[in-house]
Amino acid sequence: TSVKLTVLHEGTEKAETLSMTRAIIDVPSVLGDNRKSDDAWDFMLDKENKIGYLRITSFIQNTTEELKKALDELKAEGMKALILDLRDDPGGLLGAAVEVSDLFVDEGLIVSTKGRNTISKTYEAEKEGTCDDFPMVVLVNQNSASAAEIVSACLQDHNRAVVVGQRSYGKGSVQNIIDLEDGKSVLKLTVATYQRPSGKNIHRFKNAKDSDEWGVSPNPGMEVKLTTSQYTSWLLARRDRDLATVGRRHNEHGDQKDGVTKDEGNKPDTKDAGPKPREDDPAKEKEQANAKPFVDRQLDKAVEVIKEKLAASMAKK
Repeated sequence: TSVKLTVLHEGTEKAETLSMTRAIIDVPSVLGDNRKSDDAWDFMLDKENKIGYLRITSFIQNTTEELKKALDELKAEGMKALILDLRDDPGGLLGAAVEVSDLFVDEGLIVSTKGRNTISKTYEAEKEGTCDDFPMVVLVNQNSASAAEIVSACLQDHNRAVVVGQRSYGKGSVQNIIDLEDGKSVLKLTVATYQRPSGKNIHRFKNAKDSDEWGVSPNPGMEVKLTTSQYTSWLLARRDRDLATVGRRHNEHGDQKDGVTKDEGNKPDTKDAGPKPREDDPAKEKEQANAKPFVDRQLDKAVEVIKEKLAASMAKK
């Protein structure tokens, strides 16, 4: 089925009607750093040194399959090392976190739960299907939480990856959902906490201090802190690279894109459209000309670490 949207653009006085086809939109959870010309993600960050880059935005049902597909693509291109970016990943499904960890660890404990009056649970890695023939770096920041912390803690404790960035959020609580009033409301009851393979605590309890045991901290010498303004710049730079460009180019020429068409009977009357915003704003042009490209210091540090590992590996041969 289709739906019509009436849109009033900035600088115009007459609205435009767009017809959109309703559809189920599958949002991917495994992304790259930049897009190819066809808007598909380019997972090879450094083609010369064959350094792959995979960014997990959340741990959902399809995350593991998406990750496997991306890894197969990278392996076909000759990947020699991998950066796994979990910055600003709020977490998600425990099962997905266990499966992702299991992809990179061939044996041992992935995560366990510990509660006051609950039975402890353990999740173990299996050798089958493990990708352990390349060095890894995991990126985390203050908003990496829950499932993202399970993965980063597991890879760090097993010495499978070096963790770079900033200390994670510290959300390691196991919650049960209890229906109340015949489903009219629910109660979230925290019954246990997640424990790292090392046995250390992940959850940041109320009134916890920086010196307390919680979250996932970067390896020694691998902390790269961002100021509030630097973090905002990173978000804006990330947003710009995430935007698809093919759709915008199609729309500029009035073509149909992804089920969106212009209603020909409701074209804006350009004669009476009103004043248009100036495109030759000298102040804006000067600001854009003087703007320095954003430098992702955390990612640069990850690349630096990976290159050192690759160089050390080559020296041993």
